[in-house]
Amino acid sequence: DGDMLLVGRRNALEDFTEARIEGTYTITQRLTMTYALGYNMAATESTQLTVGGTKDIATLGFNYRLDPHWFGGARYEYARFHGQDRSYLGNGGLVEANIGYKIKADYPDYTIRAVFAHGQYNATGTPGERLRVLLPENTPFTAASFMPQTFTQGGLLFSFGDDLPEQYSKGWRPMFAGGPIRDSRAGWSGQAELGVLGSVFGHDQMLIYGAYQGVSSNHSTSVKEVGVRYRYLY
Repeated sequence: DGDMLLVGRRNALEDFTEARIEGTYTITQRLTMTYALGYNMAATESTQLTVGGTKDIATLGFNYRLDPHWFGGARYEYARFHGQDRSYLGNGGLVEANIGYKIKADYPDYTIRAVFAHGQYNATGTPGERLRVLLPENTPFTAASFMPQTFTQGGLLFSFGDDLPEQYSKGWRPMFAGGPIRDSRAGWSGQAELGVLGSVFGHDQMLIYGAYQGVSSNHSTSVKEVGVRYRYLY
């Protein structure tokens, strides 16, 4: 349990400071609550926002574990979207929920989960002139050209190794998640992530992964990602 404050500096279309405070609280042995407040956070809901936008957010969520096998959770995020020049573009809300069953409680923790997401967005602002360079020629210079589209998604995912990033393991172990996704904007698609995680020098953790998303809660087009994450534990 506790709170965490994160402050950073980003140089993109503009040079600006971002800040986030987040916390996790155990209400009961089964119920955990989470929250986050963010200013000038990265906004990846559209290509234009990714390059030249930010968002101020307020989120509230919970995770509930009925027993070692059944679990569920949900999260709501309210966001106000801006250009990196702080011109107001619009607002929106995102609801995400999941319910799942662990076939095997310990590793490899084979898990099946149903996921749902709905985003509702309003392009009610006016983009600043600095943002015009982000749009193709002959594209209307309005907030709607920057804001994400309203969408609904649902899917069924199979995974194992979900808890590995939160645990220390000296040996290297594989992890996987994937399954079909139905998106109101793009129809049927899927997503998959495969990785391997373990210790390099001791008291540390490295994750090497590759991921593909036909659609996601941020994009109606496919996203491919390959990466390495490293952290030292002390």
